[in-house]
Amino acid sequence: MQKIPFKQFPPSVKRGIIFLFTAWGGFILVQFVMLGQLLFIHDTVGLFCCFMVYALRDMGRYFCVVVNILMIAFLVYLLTAMEQPHLLFLLLAGCNIVLFALATFFIMTRETAAFFKDRSGASGG
Repeated sequence: MQKIPFKQFPPSVKRGIIFLFTAWGGFILVQFVMLGQLLFIHDTVGLFCCFMVYALRDMGRYFCVVVNILMIAFLVYLLTAMEQPHLLFLLLAGCNIVLFALATFFIMTRETAAFFKDRSGASGG
């Protein structure tokens, strides 16, 4: 199978990957800034999710969508569970929710689905 340079990916695929990497980077920033620590289980799942999508694995795309929805729910829960969340946390978590939602949207478009199916079919996976 021939590797395709990132520049040649369809626009929706590029946007999905960029938003996905940015969302996970933002989530790691939220953890570090607000908690002062990193939760390695989240970070490992995020790294795996980013790898599977960048590797153009169709099953990785489905896995990533499920994880993104869970992360959105987790962040919304954190925002609603706090009595008086810090303004910085509100801003970072709110931006993160938007980034995960945008990543999910672009990963779920028909153009992205067709591109992933073509690539997964070509590699036999």
